[in-house]
Amino acid sequence: MSALPPKADIRPRDQDVCFGPKADIVRTDKLAFVTGNDALEKIVDDPSIEILITDINMPGLSGTELAQRVRSFRDQLHVILLSGRESDSHGYPLIRKPVLRSDLQRVVAETSGPD
Repeated sequence: MSALPPKADIRPRDQDVCFGPKADIVRTDKLAFVTGNDALEKIVDDPSIEILITDINMPGLSGTELAQRVRSFRDQLHVILLSGRESDSHGYPLIRKPVLRSDLQRVVAETSGPD
């Protein structure tokens, strides 16, 4: 399984999962934002962020809009969408909520590629 970058999570605060190195689910070294606009500002300012995991339904800028905007200037950023309701992922990997650890690890490994 692919190792994850140390800063591997930008997501709304109400989500309950974040990543650390070696694809272990941990509650450290996370970046969490309430709105897509806040997340976008951080991604613009921090080129070390390598993966975006975001809910599709967020206040302000939706997860899909956030992914599209980020990819317009950071086309190598890995993106994973989460949703309990939506089925259209607009071409991005989609994990259905509630999120299972095994699904999350599998999709992150598939999305980020080999070490």
